[in-house]
Amino acid sequence: TVEFTELQAKAIGLKHFLINCDVADPKKEAELIREIVKNNPVDAILLGGVGLQKTQIKSIENVVTEFGVKVIVPHQDWNHEDLIKEAIKKGYEIMITSVAVDGLDQTWLGKKLDFNTLEELKKIADKFGFHVGAEGGHYDTFVLNGPIFKNKINVLDSKKIWNKDSGYLEIKANLK
Repeated sequence: TVEFTELQAKAIGLKHFLINCDVADPKKEAELIREIVKNNPVDAILLGGVGLQKTQIKSIENVVTEFGVKVIVPHQDWNHEDLIKEAIKKGYEIMITSVAVDGLDQTWLGKKLDFNTLEELKKIADKFGFHVGAEGGHYDTFVLNGPIFKNKINVLDSKKIWNKDSGYLEIKANLK
């Protein structure tokens, strides 16, 4: 659901840049960010990843420091389960949008994470041996609403796309 990050940014009230990157190379990724920062006024870059590698963070820091841009990684090294619980507690509406691991079937597509579904997810993760925080791409989520949102993202329609043992949710959405 990366294509909906633009709608998410509008819901929060932030300027948004979606950069296509087809390589998994921290230095090349950082150079793409450098070009955006070079051509646009940016105060800070917020990295939302929890398990980001130090090399990823350092690569970005190295290319933006010349512009006086600060790199902020607020959830680095957090325990994934604690982070999910904190988000639920604060009122974030989080929906599962893809699954790609044994134990999670198409019934999980479109489920909202709350304390009950998190407990169910933990049991399945323990049984099948995957990371409860989805580290490694076991599942993906999308945040529809929360305390920092000015507008809620409204899912108008969704369709489950399933391929043998993995799938994703195709979504039509707008701002409420």
